[in-house]
Amino acid sequence: MLHLLRLEWLKLKNYIPFRVLMLLYVISMPAIFFLFQSIHAQVDGTEASVAISDPAIFPIVWTVMGYVGNWLNFFTMGIIGVLLVSNEFSYKTLRQGVITGLTRKQIFASKVLIMMALATAVTVFYTVLSLGFGFFNTEYIIADKVMENAHYIALFWLQCMGYMSFAFFTAWLFRSMALSVIFYFFWTMFIEVGIRWAIFWWLTPTRAIHFFPLNAMEDLVPIPGRFMPVFEDLAEQMLKEFGMDLFLTPMESTISTIIYILIFLGLSFWTLNRRDL
Repeated sequence: MLHLLRLEWLKLKNYIPFRVLMLLYVISMPAIFFLFQSIHAQVDGTEASVAISDPAIFPIVWTVMGYVGNWLNFFTMGIIGVLLVSNEFSYKTLRQGVITGLTRKQIFASKVLIMMALATAVTVFYTVLSLGFGFFNTEYIIADKVMENAHYIALFWLQCMGYMSFAFFTAWLFRSMALSVIFYFFWTMFIEVGIRWAIFWWLTPTRAIHFFPLNAMEDLVPIPGRFMPVFEDLAEQMLKEFGMDLFLTPMESTISTIIYILIFLGLSFWTLNRRDL
């Protein structure tokens, strides 16, 4: 297992787009969080500050930092999920791996292992940043407050795996990096959203629209209402008018995402075995 992980890492670590994406991730997460913190500082002492919580104190720091990571996971880790496969076809290294003795099962396992390792790495980064900002800005450190939203660590890892698994599948499907990335973003930002709201407005307002793949993954770490009260108001309005919540519950989004990860990985493995390398 470690041998497969090492082989995959050796192929990936010197690839410039991968380095750029990871550097972008490392820089963007604290930078965007600082921006959120500055927004709160600007309204501090005004009427708006009563409704908006400081994003850098426990326990809300877990949710706000997680929401920043939500977007970064979608953009950067999704593209990396595509790169893991598209590069193999671009440089014809998949066939070379089979010639040198690797089975298709081992090739697939190496990809899944590197995705798990990368998800773990960015989750550790998210955890360290959340703890650092929280301890530095929280006036009174209470263990219960520190750990109140710490379950977001596991949700963050799962979300990262979810985005990468879907992107991973699109790469096996299209093989081309350009086509895969276009489909990944187009599906997420237009097709899935369009289908969901077409069902809501033209058929029936049902919670089933929340269980679409990318929405379920997004709802693992949703926008924190305590930092952006407008979404709390929107959620209350939706519950009042349509009798449904704006987001899935953590348990619903967790189970849904695990199922979708298994589906996307299963379809990826099936595609790998059915098509020529």
